[in-house]
Amino acid sequence: MVALICNVKESSIGFLSVRYTYDKITDAIGCSQQAYIDHLLVKYGMDHANACKLPINPGSDLESLPILDTPDKFVVRAYAALIGELLYIAINTVPQLSSSMSSLTRYMSKATPANLTYAKVVLRYLISIKKRQLTWCGQRVCFIQKLIQNG
Repeated sequence: MVALICNVKESSIGFLSVRYTYDKITDAIGCSQQAYIDHLLVKYGMDHANACKLPINPGSDLESLPILDTPDKFVVRAYAALIGELLYIAINTVPQLSSSMSSLTRYMSKATPANLTYAKVVLRYLISIKKRQLTWCGQRVCFIQKLIQNG
């Protein structure tokens, strides 16, 4: 991806719901998923939701939530879909979600409406940080590009 970005004439390119930017002056590369986060907010009816400061409240005890003997298939399906989408964001552009996602993924096959509510809080957290982007320093990018070229 680095070679692709460094060789395009545009300063921005989208690839698999990630927006990559390239600063020709500093050679810095950035990536963001703001549009994808906005899409998820609309999909889950949260486009007018309030942002929150943390993905999961430190006092939250997910293990204390009651587990149903027969989970609702629709809730499990919705939960698994949202968790998968949040994992995609965590892997690509928001690594600080790793701990929260580790806790939430434990309930993929036995999710309850309460678990789904906790997952939606993570989505509310993304509202507050969606304009941020990961940025790789220009000097490092050029070093990576040279490694690719010298292969």
